[in-house]
Amino acid sequence: MPPALARRYVALPASTQLYEFVLLLVLVYTLHKWIRSTARPGMVMIGYFYGYPLIRFPLEFIRADNLIEPHTFGLSVGQIACVVMIAAAIVGHALLTRRLIEPPAAEPTTARQLPELRHPGDAPSHFARLRCR
Repeated sequence: MPPALARRYVALPASTQLYEFVLLLVLVYTLHKWIRSTARPGMVMIGYFYGYPLIRFPLEFIRADNLIEPHTFGLSVGQIACVVMIAAAIVGHALLTRRLIEPPAAEPTTARQLPELRHPGDAPSHFARLRCR
């Protein structure tokens, strides 16, 4: 880092990797609790795609290596990747919720609707269509 830039840089008591590690542990714990409670398939991944950029984006402002690398639109490469992840999370969330809101209606099965089987061999087999004739 150039000396002029080093004088303007305020060093933090620990590295940003330590901050990121602790915050990611909190994110993983939260996602773990969510997956064990009511998460639908795919929603935990979408939760990670929302959570990780929210952790990483602000940390990119205080990273020492971002002070010397070129920036695009005032954002570092890591911040641009975070914006892309948020966009992917929004699209994925929209697709998953649209697909999961209206699951295909399953016909209710009760004991009265099912035929009474006397032997296990009497059950219709899905392999019956595959038998050679």
